Amino acid sequence: MNLVALVTYTSLFKGTPGLGNALVAYLVGSTFLFGGAAVGNPRAVFVLAALAGLSTFTREVIKDVEDVAGDRREGLSTLPIAIGERRALWIGAAALAVAVAVSPLPYLSGTLGAAYLAVVAVADAVMLYATSESFVDPAAAQRRFKYGTFLAAAAFAVGRVAVVL
Repeated sequence: MNLVALVTYTSLFKGTPGLGNALVAYLVGSTFLFGGAAVGNPRAVFVLAALAGLSTFTREVIKDVEDVAGDRREGLSTLPIAIGERRALWIGAAALAVAVAVSPLPYLSGTLGAAYLAVVAVADAVMLYATSESFVDPAAAQRRFKYGTFLAAAAFAVGRVAVVL
């Protein structure tokens, strides 16, 4: 399924409002599912997959807002082109709000340790700030958002190490 998604992304999904964003978000989140399946426990990483997917969806929407002029020239109908930049950004913000709201679950379920909670709080703050910044400067916000996703990945790693030790 992932191979078909990757192969058909540019030709079928990139210019489809929201669907291209959702497909990229799924592909990023699915890497956690594959990791969980590899160790025989895909359910343990379902929340991590959802967190990665939701935050990726938001970053992809911000990126589409940044790329509106070029996408219009290419004849693409991305989410910001189809419904407007501000509305698209609000949809991205809503997806991130869900991710931030559920981000404590891996700690609360015992999947990840307290170190995860400390680092993910910073990651959440960076991504929330970048999302608010996207309404003014999507290019800067998209770059800042990457720092938040890096911190979130670090939170997953340090949170797991804390549980194993």
